[in-house]
Amino acid sequence: MKLFFATGLLALAAFCDARRIFAQSLTKDASAVLEARQVPAPPPLEAPIPLFERCKCKGEVMLQAMRSSDAEAAKFFDPKRTFIQSPYKDYPTDLNKWGWQDVPVDRIRPYYFELDYAWGIANVLRDLGVSDKSTEDGGNNEVVTVQHNRPERDAGSIDKQTYTVDGKEYRATGASFSFSVNAIDGVIIAMDRISPRFSAKKRIPKIPDDQLPQLNQWSDVGWLYYLDRVNKMRVPLRRVKYFLSLMITNGESLMVIGEALDGKPIKPWPGATFLPDSDGYKAILGTANGIGIGYFLIQHKDREQLGNMYVSQIQAFSCKVKDDFCLLFKILPVEPANPKPPVPSPALQDITKPES
Repeated sequence: MKLFFATGLLALAAFCDARRIFAQSLTKDASAVLEARQVPAPPPLEAPIPLFERCKCKGEVMLQAMRSSDAEAAKFFDPKRTFIQSPYKDYPTDLNKWGWQDVPVDRIRPYYFELDYAWGIANVLRDLGVSDKSTEDGGNNEVVTVQHNRPERDAGSIDKQTYTVDGKEYRATGASFSFSVNAIDGVIIAMDRISPRFSAKKRIPKIPDDQLPQLNQWSDVGWLYYLDRVNKMRVPLRRVKYFLSLMITNGESLMVIGEALDGKPIKPWPGATFLPDSDGYKAILGTANGIGIGYFLIQHKDREQLGNMYVSQIQAFSCKVKDDFCLLFKILPVEPANPKPPVPSPALQDITKPES
């Protein structure tokens, strides 16, 4: 799966010991200020942290944020805030406002609808007990593609397309997200994700950061589609059970998965399972292919949305087609920290009363 997606929706806090992960340098003036204020200077910069460790650190933060309340989760990110819930709730209004457009079904590449022959995951979906076909083939998985430009054939060059928000003109980036939503079974399948930040660098001329849409993360875009389909199907919003990330091509993600597997070849479904207490789980969750799923859950904790849910396990396996790397993220509600003991029923209380 193509994945070019900015992971900087919120900067991860110093939780990951930024002094070691990010290069730092102090000028003489800055050192003097620190000394005058009796602030200890950071220790000498050590060797750069390996990729696996960096991703594991991000995954640790994401796991704790997923398991925390909204207010507590906000403390894990910098700059600090009181909440981190997403402001986007209206489909397609929010999307269209920020330059996103649905691609008509007849313009979506036909192979996207072939979950078996093209993607090689029909057997996985059957094992999970969910629909193994797209809606085009009579199943429950609705395949969508949304682009950050006008999709009409006569729309002209993307480089010249613009849209206006609150009086400010922005340029289209040409970004696109392709995925499927199965609201009935609670399954979201990520196929291709090419972010506005990545696509902006391909435009002529390049698009500066202040021209990027505020609605630019897959976690927000995917949420709007999921929310809309759940409402249309009139099924519980908290039904989401599985995320799949298919045909992974991101180089860093592949390196992290390989290290999590201890260098062993990836195996067909069910592959290898990683639980939250393992380094492999945390590192994979902290990759570009995992972190967006964490944000999807973290930024929709409101009671009327998902509440507290987290990734309970990750499975890394090879899809049937071309032996590509694929990931499954299983989603569960967070259990209360101190669950209340069950209250005996009146009938049971009567049975256990001592005889007079």
